Amino acid sequence: MNNQINKKSSRVLNLYPKRFIFFLLTVILSSTVRSEEAEKDRIIANEEIIEKESEEKDLPYGDVKTPIGISIRYPYSIGSKSTPKFIQGNLLFGKVASVDGIQVGLWNKNKGRVGIVNIGFVNEIEPSSFSNTAYGLHVSLWNDYRRVNMIGLQISGLVNEARNSLFQVGGLINGSEKSIFQIGGFGNFTHESVFQVGVFINSANKAFFQVGGFGNDAKKSTAIQLAGITNNAREPFLQLSIINIADRRSKLQLGVVNLSDDETGIQFGAFNKAGKPFLQLSGFNMADNRANLQVGMLNITNKRVGLQIGAMNNAGEPFLQLSGINIADNRANLQVGVLNVTENLKGIQFGVINYCIKCLFPYTILVNIGAN
Repeated sequence: MNNQINKKSSRVLNLYPKRFIFFLLTVILSSTVRSEEAEKDRIIANEEIIEKESEEKDLPYGDVKTPIGISIRYPYSIGSKSTPKFIQGNLLFGKVASVDGIQVGLWNKNKGRVGIVNIGFVNEIEPSSFSNTAYGLHVSLWNDYRRVNMIGLQISGLVNEARNSLFQVGGLINGSEKSIFQIGGFGNFTHESVFQVGVFINSANKAFFQVGGFGNDAKKSTAIQLAGITNNAREPFLQLSIINIADRRSKLQLGVVNLSDDETGIQFGAFNKAGKPFLQLSGFNMADNRANLQVGMLNITNKRVGLQIGAMNNAGEPFLQLSGINIADNRANLQVGVLNVTENLKGIQFGVINYCIKCLFPYTILVNIGAN
């Protein structure tokens, strides 16, 4: 019986020797790989634990969830950094979550909601998953809130930055996407603003009121611009400066030089130029298209004009010209002056010398009546 069993076993071993050896090797290798992977996982887990402990237990009570926190330099702190604080003090550099109370430090960095008072050399706030708002009073040399909304007052010695701001007072520059009120030592820069006061310059896409020591720039519409040197806007309502520029239309421009590409209400200055002005009052008035009323030393309109009063008037088709020299390039209705010149006369010329190219009597003295 035993001989039969041994014979069968030997047959099996003879038939499958290679498969058996391969099976054994596979088992040994797989166990070795699993042990190596387990060792790697253990090392990684230990490193994560060590890193977490280094962040939270640098000082005694570093993991205590308390509303009061003290930080010497991140990550050395007392109080959990992930717990919202009511009072937070940062000696050198503090990095905590939200603060709903008072925070004082050299460099304050937060992630989340921050208020009511935040005072530091540098204030920096990043948005979190639950909040992107700062509120209250924030005072520093540099307030960096580019990714959060500021509801309150920012005061900085150099720069204020915010996504949307309510009130910014900056020693150098204020910047935001949308703002209500900005006062800048150098300038204010925003996408949309209600009121800007800059010692040097104000720049906005849309603005309601801009007051700049040097200049104001509004890429689109603005209501009022007051500047010492220059104003530039796409569609201003009122511009008061030495040089006023409206890229499209304007209602009222008061300055030494007033420029408007399209429709303009009133221009008052030494030099006025517009596409379609209603009233121009200056030493030199020029209308690219047509004008209603021009009063100045020299008045020029390329096409039609209602009334020109000055030392010299020139227009394509004037209705009434009153000056020493009146020139109508195409046709005149009524000219009163010392010298009146027109190509076609539809009405009357009163002057010392009257000249009409296509009239029956081209040259006349005192009066000339048009026949065409």
